[in-house]
Amino acid sequence: MGKETPGTRSPWVLPLLWLLTTALSVAVSGVLFHFPGALPPNNGDSFNPNPAGALVNGVATGVLVGGLQALLLRRSGLRAWRWIIGTTGALLVAHAFGDMLPDAVGWPLMAGLGGLLLGLGQWWAARWPAKVGAIWTAVTGVAWASSMWLSYQAVNAPEDWRAEHLIVAAAVGITVGACTAAMWRWLPLRSGQARASARSRSPRL
Repeated sequence: MGKETPGTRSPWVLPLLWLLTTALSVAVSGVLFHFPGALPPNNGDSFNPNPAGALVNGVATGVLVGGLQALLLRRSGLRAWRWIIGTTGALLVAHAFGDMLPDAVGWPLMAGLGGLLLGLGQWWAARWPAKVGAIWTAVTGVAWASSMWLSYQAVNAPEDWRAEHLIVAAAVGITVGACTAAMWRWLPLRSGQARASARSRSPRL
């Protein structure tokens, strides 16, 4: 079967599948792969020079989240391998912030920059025009930072790290998934749409 064309599906199918896929994959990563990285109190004032945990868990999270998202996007004309690489690279760096840096440095970087890195990596993957990519990156960054900070404050550091990470990961997955799903619905993100939108705004010589 070929790629779908406008009108062959309800415009809500991809956004709803996107929300479900993103929320579930990020939540599962919280339990299995320690997403989003070590939460305070963890390293205290010390550095953790062992990158193995950050590498394994960051790559595993990126491949799970990015891979499942890429399966949805293949039918929208985007290259799956670029999406997986962009997502995995961003989540690996975010994970390294929390796992390897002192809490006073790692937590603000992980919460404040993780979503922006994810947005930038996916912008690179999709090759969107500047305006569309900037909106995607900004929305992803704000959704990530706000949901991670609020959910972490609500968790109040339970003894079981899996419960803590599940709550934080579920909050991030649902919030980021919902916000980016809305962009799939109302912004020209699909292959051809973004380029056509950019051409329509370009001045003719």
